[in-house]
Amino acid sequence: MAKAPKKWGMGKSQENKLNNAIMFTPAKFEEAKKFCSRSNIITISTLSANNKISGSLARALINQLAEEGAIRPVVRHHAQWVYSAVKSE
Repeated sequence: MAKAPKKWGMGKSQENKLNNAIMFTPAKFEEAKKFCSRSNIITISTLSANNKISGSLARALINQLAEEGAIRPVVRHHAQWVYSAVKSE
């Protein structure tokens, strides 16, 4: 009994390619800022996934909000930035 030849996969499909924004529109910018104000944990990946923006835009937004004092750093490691919203009382 001879074994059947191995069937190779078709490779990775390109169906799930992300179409994230690479520039802010005024509406998208306000939406992202609103998301940051109501989130407990803010990272580049959560901003990118929830607001459909690129990682570089998410980094720029985090830097801007941190300078304004709207968010505060919890951990700022070279591989992962974790921020938290500053809650006004």
